Amino acid sequence: MNHKRVLRIMREENLIVHLLSYLKTTLSNHHLGRYPNLVKGIQIVRPNQVWCGDITYIKLKKEYAYLSVLMDVFTRSIRGWQISKSLDTDEGSQQIWCA
Repeated sequence: MNHKRVLRIMREENLIVHLLSYLKTTLSNHHLGRYPNLVKGIQIVRPNQVWCGDITYIKLKKEYAYLSVLMDVFTRSIRGWQISKSLDTDEGSQQIWCA
């Protein structure tokens, strides 16, 4: 069976997947400094010893929302999160973190 027949059968069975292009959102090549890894070499042996956080954006129909998450590294449980319309520190600090 050649590749043309396989492709035709896949089309007939709706097995063709169209991948979206990948958009790189992190710009690592910049003049700004990087923070050192403060927990490198530390053995994490109990809950609440080390927490980590991250911020990501969620694309909505007409705008973006930003999700901030705080996680316990040992248990991998979410300790807090919040969604906001901007990355302003004033707005983020006034909101109550959900836990």
